[in-house]
Amino acid sequence: MTQTRTARRSTRTPRRGRTRTPGAWTRARNVLRSAFGDGEGEATRVEIGRVVKIGHGSYRDAYVTHVDFIPDPHKRSGRYAVLLPRENAPEDLDERTRREVSLLKRLAGRELPFRVPQGVAAVQDIDRLALVRRFRDGFTLDMRGERQRGLEPWVVIAEIAAAIHHLDLSDFQDLLHGPATRRAHAEEALRILEELDDPIAEEAMSWGRRNLPGDEPSVFLHGDLVGDNVLLMPEQRSLLIDWENARIGDPAYDLARVTRAARQPFKRDDGLQRLVDAYARKEGVPGVTAAHVRLHELCLAAGRCLRAREPWSKESPETGLEQMRDVLTRAQA
Repeated sequence: MTQTRTARRSTRTPRRGRTRTPGAWTRARNVLRSAFGDGEGEATRVEIGRVVKIGHGSYRDAYVTHVDFIPDPHKRSGRYAVLLPRENAPEDLDERTRREVSLLKRLAGRELPFRVPQGVAAVQDIDRLALVRRFRDGFTLDMRGERQRGLEPWVVIAEIAAAIHHLDLSDFQDLLHGPATRRAHAEEALRILEELDDPIAEEAMSWGRRNLPGDEPSVFLHGDLVGDNVLLMPEQRSLLIDWENARIGDPAYDLARVTRAARQPFKRDDGLQRLVDAYARKEGVPGVTAAHVRLHELCLAAGRCLRAREPWSKESPETGLEQMRDVLTRAQA
């Protein structure tokens, strides 16, 4: 069971009439103090170094620092990452954060062509949960062609995706949710098009229903196989991070999260087909076609339209509609 802890709050009293929210760096330190306490009952002192912001995802900002345990018989000293939720985080992020910690711990002992970070804890941060995990240095996978020592990113992604999709779902049934079959996932995804009052959405829906995958069983999905989540490490297996969107469903969805409806995935006119072909060469993978991936690309573009309607969005809904038109044109061709 994932352990959830409450971050310690500052005892400093704010000025009268003013509610003071701690800054992100203070929040990250509070989360770490809560995660590690005072050696968790041992005669251990915990020292937290300077906190540095290293990046951000869709709903969380990432901070890193060095934590020293004195003494350190279990060799826990090292660099740790804290992923702090932002104000626009979805309501189910807490559930996903708890699940992510559990998944990381369960995946840690498996033989895979990649590694996963060591999950530590889900910790209460103000009114949401933050994730604490071990931090490892690495270079993010460059998705723009063969820029990294001749590495073909579509081959790297295909190998990782195939390994994830081969995982036995019975070992994770208490942690992952989603439709039981690929077709059910695709049909569920297409429903988002019904929320858009636009002729292009109706045309996309019609095309999608004609190109549904079969009724094969769903597989384990990472949910966000973008280059930023694949860290390359010299002389070591790559590290795959950010498992908050893990679920079960259609393997074509994982590939669509990679191509993201771009006209030139991997900066190649045939980038999507390269990815599909590289994936198909892996032994025992489900049959995925470019059309299956296009279906999920259309639905992701529709989601982009809906998010653009939110008050915090700086994007025009027309951008997502234009992307849908572009994807549909390529799919029909």
